[in-house]
Amino acid sequence: MELTAYEDIEAPQEAVFRAVSDFDAFERAVLRRGAELRRIDDPQDAGEGMKWEVDFIFRGRWRKAEVEIVELLHPDRMMAKGHSGGVKVDFIVELVALSRGRTRMSVRADIRATSLPARLLLKPMKLAQSNILKRFRKKVALFAGKVEDDNRTDGRG
Repeated sequence: MELTAYEDIEAPQEAVFRAVSDFDAFERAVLRRGAELRRIDDPQDAGEGMKWEVDFIFRGRWRKAEVEIVELLHPDRMMAKGHSGGVKVDFIVELVALSRGRTRMSVRADIRATSLPARLLLKPMKLAQSNILKRFRKKVALFAGKVEDDNRTDGRG
């Protein structure tokens, strides 16, 4: 299952990349949602190779996932890979400068099952894919709005 979203953001590419690669903010967001999160690489290193172990509730059961930043090309692209049981996720964010103060952000999540139990777990998601896609696009739009607001308040926009 693939989820995609595109947003044009009224902010320079550098500001958008800073927000996309603000891993501390993403860690806080995960913790606020009730998940448990641990860095499993060297916490002093930032960038490619960063890894987290995440424990979260999905469909009434605790699950464990591992997430790694596998590509961080400043200021154009970020790619993270995650896996939990037989489910693998590739998450890609690409940024293109449309002008000095405007950036197009494309976000893609590719979710796939590598085992029969994982296929059974993802089947209801595939049936509800249009609703999931709407929620995904709404979250990306909210993130883009926050980046624009932060850029305006920073006095850079």
